[in-house]
Amino acid sequence: MLKAKPQRVKVRKNSLTENLYLDRQGRWVPWKNAAWFSSDSAAERFALRQGIGVFGLFPFESSLGRP
Repeated sequence: MLKAKPQRVKVRKNSLTENLYLDRQGRWVPWKNAAWFSSDSAAERFALRQGIGVFGLFPFESSLGRP
């Protein structure tokens, strides 16, 4: 049985003009300083605990997220 590689994600600000992501302190920061989360649900729970209801999830596997 093959084990699926865990998907790591970052929480992205829901903005067309700002390319910002959440860090572990709940601040919006550039990509290189953002926190990685081990799953979509972990990232969603963190964002909601920070009071952020509108956001996007950006997977590690995506080549579009790296500036």
